[in-house]
Parts: sequence; structure tokens; C-alpha cells
Amino acid sequence: MPNTEVAPGFPDPKSCLLHQKLQMMNCCIERRKKSEEAALGKRESDESDDEFFDCDENVEDEAKAPITTPLGRLSQHNSLKMINTGQPLYIPVTQGATPKTEDQLEEDAQVLIQLGSDAEGSQLRAKIMSASLLSDMESFKAANPGACIEDFIRWYSPRDWVEEEGEDQFGQRKGKLSARMTLPGNTWLEVWDSAKPVPANRQKRLFDETREAEKALHFLESQTPASSGLLVIAVLAHAAVETLYEEAKDIQIPSLQNTVQQAIKRVEALSRNNPMDVHRYQELCFELGYAETIVSQIKSLESKLGSDEIAKEFACKIVSEGETVLPGGSTGSIASKLKTIFVDARKACLIGDLDSGASSTGENTNNSVLPPATEKEFILRATSPRPHRHSRPTPQRLHVRVSKTDISMAGAFTQDKTFF
Repeated sequence: MPNTEVAPGFPDPKSCLLHQKLQMMNCCIERRKKSEEAALGKRESDESDDEFFDCDENVEDEAKAPITTPLGRLSQHNSLKMINTGQPLYIPVTQGATPKTEDQLEEDAQVLIQLGSDAEGSQLRAKIMSASLLSDMESFKAANPGACIEDFIRWYSPRDWVEEEGEDQFGQRKGKLSARMTLPGNTWLEVWDSAKPVPANRQKRLFDETREAEKALHFLESQTPASSGLLVIAVLAHAAVETLYEEAKDIQIPSLQNTVQQAIKRVEALSRNNPMDVHRYQELCFELGYAETIVSQIKSLESKLGSDEIAKEFACKIVSEGETVLPGGSTGSIASKLKTIFVDARKACLIGDLDSGASSTGENTNNSVLPPATEKEFILRATSPRPHRHSRPTPQRLHVRVSKTDISMAGAFTQDKTFF
């Protein structure tokens, strides 16, 4: 049975949107708990206080006033020291990443695209994308007064710090910024110049848990039954294919295995498509229905005939081919079980006829253990001389099928052509 619990952490874009919204609500609850704990005084000093609050413009300007004493320190770095002063480098308390669901990421992407490619649009795009970076830089500056951009890069993006031979005066390996960090107009350098030393608890929140929780709740409340089904259709399709694969993996029918593999490929492609194509999911349902019918028939036969290899092979052949040789003939164990099946079916049919009063008309009153035949088949084989009585005897065959409404005959006749 699939796990029905909501996975912890940020919304996972590999899961369905419904699950992402539930994850978003969990994130909001966790942030609110931390905020309430801070408000109750579980953290005594401002340096370790993670409570965030929205600021109006005047309060925000006051909060970004120059800070000379370190604030918002989380812990001291194990090895790094500041390049200019040699003092230990401290890891700051930051607001952290902002959780977003799949639809929110798409909205953000559309906004960035609509800004255009001109200079003004590029500046607005860079400002939107660097909001989290600016917050981290301000927290870093507040925790490490006098730090430079090189100090921040070494901690925040070590791949952009290229180490060199030798050590500086404080015993650290020398190094420099990577090529991309030194390009003219680099966004990181511009954001660093504009960043002020402001601890995270005095910054404007990047993530408003109250507003985001209300948005998630509104999304869930506004869903109709049909739209709710569409939210989980990809998950249901995956679960159906997985169940079908487990049930059919031991059934040796090539057509069934091909159908299962095609269904797996189809559901993989459909789950990655956006927007969703409901008609293709309908086609997938038809394929799953066909495969499910075959699996159900074989499972039913196995439960009646046995689970040994002979019975399994017979069940696969009778379902896939329609006709096959009966193992052991009419006196074998499978034939005995088949007879029992027909007897039970006959009894059920007779009971139904008695309940409906059909027996009073004289129908279905014979005492045969098997139901009446719907069709009879005769095969006549003979060896006789043709075309004349002194010809060599050759094989002859006549096949006759008799039903209530039709008689069909098919003959295969041979003759001696040595002298004719």
C-alpha cells in the first residue's frame, strides 16, 4: 500500500501539486512554531533570535542603519578567517531558502519572461532573482563587520574561490575570485555594494508563512472534484502501472508483457507533460484495462486449476491462444477440475432457471452435468481410392460444425494422379 503521509521538507516538484500544497502548509506551520518559540523568549539574545516580522518603510530604513557590532551570529567557522583582519569568520543566521510549489515557480518564470530583454527589464529581473542573495549578504555583513566580498564568496560559493600557492599573513591559503565573479556588471558585486549589515531578524521577511498558508488553503478549497482528480491523476497512473507490473511479471504471455512495457513508457511520458493531456490518459486507461482483464482471467484460472507450473502454462495458453492441448487428456487432473467448474456453472444455471420459472416450460431439464452445447464439431477421416476404385488409397477429411442456426462443412480430399 503506498505511503499516504506528507513527506517532510520543502515542496518536492517531483510529486503532484496536491502533495506540494500540503508540504507548503507544513513548512508554514514549522515557520510559525519557530516564530512563536522566539516570541515566548526561548532565545534570550537578539543574536540567536530567528523571529521575522514585516517592516514598513521607515522601520526598514532604520533597521538598515550601519552596524559596527556583530549581530546575528550562528556559529564560528571551523577554519576560515577574514582576509583583511584575520579575525575568525562567523556563519550568520539567515532567513534560508523560500519554499515554492510548482505553480508558483511557473508564475515566477512567467513574470521574468514578461519583463522583456531591455536594460530596465534586465535590472528588474536581476533584482527579483537576487532578493535571497541580498538577504544572505546583509546577514553576513552583520555577523562579520569589516568583511569583504571575498570572505562571503569563500563561505557562500566555494567553487568561485580559486586557491593559489602560498599563504597570507594569517596562515590561510591565498586565492582569488573566479573569472565569472570578476566580469564587469556582475550581479553579485552589485548586490554586495548595495547590501547593508542587517541581521536576519531585522530584515523584511522573504517568506510570509501566514500569507502562503492562506494561499495554499484557498487553492485546496477552490478545487472541484474533477480538478482534484486531475491533481492526482499522474500519481494514480503510476500506482496502477506499478500494481499491474507486480501482478503480471510472472505471467509468460508476450503480448501482455509488451502491453505492460508500453504502459510504463506512456505513463513516464505523460507525467512529464505540461499541460496535462487528459485524452492520452484515457488511452492509457484502455491499455491498463486490457492488461488487467488478462491478468484477472489467468489469476482466476490459477485459483481454480492450481498454481503448479502445468496449470499456469495451461492458463496462459487458453487465455492468449483460445485453444490448446489439455494436459493429461480427458482423464487428467486439469480435466477433472474443469469438469467441476462446468458442474458448478450448470448448477447455478439450473437454480436461476428454477427461480425464474423456466423449468415449467421444459427448458434445461436434462440431467447432464455439463451445460448444453452451443455448437457441435465432427471430423470424419477416411482412406479411400480416388478417383477410381483401382487407384491407390489416399487420405480424405471432412470437418463439420453444427450450431442451432448454422451448419458449415470443410473438406480436404486427395486423389491418385499417377496415371491420371
